[in-house]
Amino acid sequence: MGLHEKAALFARVAVQEYSRLENSERKEPEDLSRLETLYRCGKHTEVLALCDPLLEENPSSAGLLNYRGLSLLRLKRLEESRACFLLLIKQSPNQVVAYNNLGLVYRELDENVKAKTCFETALRLSPGYVDALVNLGGNLADSAEPTAAREILMKAVGLDPSNLTGWTNLGCTACDLGLYTQALLEFGEALSIDENFTPALRNKASALKQLGRGREANLVYEQLLEADPKSKTDHYGYGLSLLGQGRYREASESFSICRSLGPLDFDARGMQGRCFVQMGRIGEGLELQAEGFGLARFSIVRGFSVRRKGTS
Repeated sequence: MGLHEKAALFARVAVQEYSRLENSERKEPEDLSRLETLYRCGKHTEVLALCDPLLEENPSSAGLLNYRGLSLLRLKRLEESRACFLLLIKQSPNQVVAYNNLGLVYRELDENVKAKTCFETALRLSPGYVDALVNLGGNLADSAEPTAAREILMKAVGLDPSNLTGWTNLGCTACDLGLYTQALLEFGEALSIDENFTPALRNKASALKQLGRGREANLVYEQLLEADPKSKTDHYGYGLSLLGQGRYREASESFSICRSLGPLDFDARGMQGRCFVQMGRIGEGLELQAEGFGLARFSIVRGFSVRRKGTS
């Protein structure tokens, strides 16, 4: 089990306050305040619509370039986002935030070596920069270096004990090392700060399953599904938990909901087929499992990438 929520977690720490930009120009406080509000509300297209004309008037504005780059990152327009942060670095080579956010772009491009270099550069410029520490820790975990990742992440939460992402990633590295009880303590630290923090809840449920504490895992999934009844990820995780407890009918219902939310989810088809076999509906079960296998082969041929978050 790795950093299951890594995509979401990295995106969270990408948000930077304009006041933290070392070379900020404070000529447009109202515009930048609007941009921050739009960005935090997930209105990334609107951020770009506001940024572009302002950048025509002030093309060297660090704050505008940063918000534009972050919104492009969230919209998966990665090459444009990279160009934005490279321009920001060219204009101001000591721009710590720009190196950190460029690292996030490289991570999304699966260029982990370049991402690591960016995070390390940010830390050379500002050794106590917590976001870069958290991101470097996540990068090391992605590269199958959980012990080194834990060392970095422990430093991050030592500097900022209220860092949700740091605690959650720390718990994930404990899971990578098979230290599930320790992981629960670290997910608990995150949840003591925000009891509804989805990445920590999902990974807590996964750790509980690994420890054979399925009923407790069920309660966590029920909490997640109460908050978001249409979460395919959580219906799937709940189904796996129920399946592991021999509750095949209930597990089948969870996988069925998962399929209705994503008809091409071959994992859910295969798992529901497994439930049917256990329930004595062998013909239907084997057919579903065969369909799931067929869809899996199709996804590989087509090059689709199916990422499962918060499940094992």
